[in-house]
This record gives sequence, C-alpha cells and structure tokens, in this order.
Amino acid sequence: MGGFRNIAVEKLHEPGMICGKEFTGEGIKISDITGHAGEVAVVNGQVEEIVFRKLRGEHLQVIIVLKDTADNKLPVKLITYTKFEGELNELLKPGRYVSVCGIITSDHFENKYVLTAVEGIRQAFD
Repeated sequence: MGGFRNIAVEKLHEPGMICGKEFTGEGIKISDITGHAGEVAVVNGQVEEIVFRKLRGEHLQVIIVLKDTADNKLPVKLITYTKFEGELNELLKPGRYVSVCGIITSDHFENKYVLTAVEGIRQAFD
C-alpha cells in the first residue's frame, strides 16, 4: 500500500505510547518541514481533526490533522484495522498534543507535505 504501514493499537508497555513502536528523537515544528521530503522525522503537534475511512476487508485509513501554535497544518496518514477505530478515536481526541514518527512525503496534487509510513504515535506536551 505505497507509503503506508499497518500500525497496531495495543496495550503498550512504554508509558505515553498511543500506538505503534517506541521511537526516539526530538520533534520538529510543522513550519520547519520544508525540504525534508523522504526523510524520517518526529513531528510534534496538536490534534485538530481525525477522519476514518473504511477500506476493503478489515482495514481502516486514518487521517489525523496536526497543527502547531502558528496554525500550520500537517496531515498524518496511516492504515490500521477497523477494530481499533473506537480506541484511536478516544486516544487522539482533538486538542491532544502528540509526537508522530513517520516519513515526510510531498503531495504534489495538493502541493503540501504529508506524514506517512507512521512508526508510532506518543503523547506529547505543549
């Protein structure tokens, strides 16, 4: 599924992890993303919106829109299983601060950056 990884939402041992694998690294601001396409990055932001789209079978596309203090926005796209929709909806409520590790890609159609191939999402603090 080009650029997407299936990410599991499960009870994790690492405190603060919401889903995926534990990751390290300092987060970058959404406004500092220019020129980083193709690189793995940790991005910090506040959840503004979360959208679920059912795919074939048991799969679910999740689009999380993050924003920073300057109102810059970054869509985060990931694939998971439909059984995790309720839990993700609860854990990623609008207003919550998160750090997301993934690959920055350029959406040439919409002329903006998107974070895909998400490794993990953890709780962050403003």
